[in-house]
Amino acid sequence: MSCVETCESLASGPVCRDSCSEGCQCDEGFALRGTRCIPRRECGCNFEGRQLATNQTFWMDISCHFLCYCNGSDNSVYCENVSCKDDEYCLEENGLYYCHVRTDASCIISGYGHYLTFDGYSFDFQSSCELVLCTTISRPRVERSDTFPAFTVTAKNEDRDTSLALWVKQVVVEVFNYNIVIHRAYKYTVLVSAGPKGLWL
Repeated sequence: MSCVETCESLASGPVCRDSCSEGCQCDEGFALRGTRCIPRRECGCNFEGRQLATNQTFWMDISCHFLCYCNGSDNSVYCENVSCKDDEYCLEENGLYYCHVRTDASCIISGYGHYLTFDGYSFDFQSSCELVLCTTISRPRVERSDTFPAFTVTAKNEDRDTSLALWVKQVVVEVFNYNIVIHRAYKYTVLVSAGPKGLWL
């Protein structure tokens, strides 16, 4: 009987054959990868049919609640209850999940008061009240970054027709002591206001 231990078979044990065959036999503490014997700690781990690199980390669920890593010392995967950071989101890559830093996001207003938030939540808002779409939060100066300006983006609806629902009349961006108004009635034009009078651009 001949037995061959490969990196892929570390979890299940060596592959043994009843008949003799030509092949490689690695020294103790080594395993076969392709045609070479390498230290077992360099084999990584086998997880649900995937070969992982030693010390590779990943999340095992679509919500990124369980952080796992491949321990090269015993070629096993260990997991703990750890979620993504507040400024990260969970994304699937080749069947595994990873936390990625949020670099951009979109808030969308369409049709008759249909809204899609930055985190993908959709809702309808049928009101003539102003709605804050996004804004910076107030923090003590020592806790905030001066590279990100304070701003507020608001939307205001209006009646299009008495028989129809409300739709967006205008969007206002307040930043650097300016009011930038994007109005439905003025295509390709915005009103920039730094005081009682404004300038249409």
